[in-house]
Amino acid sequence: MRWVEVFSALLNIGYVLGLIWHKRWAWPAGGLGCILAVWLFFDQHLYLEALLNVAYIGMAVDVHTYPMPHTISPACFTDLLQWFRQVSA
Repeated sequence: MRWVEVFSALLNIGYVLGLIWHKRWAWPAGGLGCILAVWLFFDQHLYLEALLNVAYIGMAVDVHTYPMPHTISPACFTDLLQWFRQVSA
């Protein structure tokens, strides 16, 4: 299982770097890294950690459909509220 840990970590590091650089390939990398983590945690009988990574997979699939605001300013909170309304609609 060591190779699963290594690939999961590398893919999730790639996910973070891809988000920093605003690359579209970040979402599939993060999703695949979390799929490997689910496999790893389930095999080690860490079921809640596996479930948490299933939620991360769902976010990797769904969040790229609704892009988050990229600026951090006082107006960001208004943008974030609008984003929550858009997602829940």
